[in-house]
Amino acid sequence: MTAGVEDTNKAITLAVDLGGTRIKLGVLEGYTLLATAVLDAQSHAGLDSQLDRVRNALERLCTEQSIVPNKILGIGMGFPGLLDQNQGTILSTIDKYPDAPDLDLNAWAQAHWGIPLSLDNDVNLALLGECVVAGGDTLKNAVIMTIGTGIGTAAMVDGTLFRGGH
Repeated sequence: MTAGVEDTNKAITLAVDLGGTRIKLGVLEGYTLLATAVLDAQSHAGLDSQLDRVRNALERLCTEQSIVPNKILGIGMGFPGLLDQNQGTILSTIDKYPDAPDLDLNAWAQAHWGIPLSLDNDVNLALLGECVVAGGDTLKNAVIMTIGTGIGTAAMVDGTLFRGGH
């Protein structure tokens, strides 16, 4: 836990949704969205070239909300591809952010903010968000399909996110 963060319901977290067309950013206090920004993804140029833009935009949002770094619990990042959930690494980019498998995103978060980064597939995170917002503790089974630059699906069975081999 980051120094100064005691109540996770009021904890500040940063959110990054790496889409093929847009990168959506957010600053949250608990489940309340405080601020957002949207960047052009330029996904074919690679992720490494976008990380400074992401960092600068998140820092600007935090400054606008008067959030100091030691109040930030962590970063959640959704990625449109195949991941090794146990290692927190990107395995396949499906033609978006081709350099992403070579990047250590947790090291990037540690270097800039001294906080952990949690990485998951973007559609898995969309499903979890919908379940929390729409169903609270009661929604145990759900399926989602997202259609954007790509198409993705995720499923929750008996309150557990269904995960395949990756």
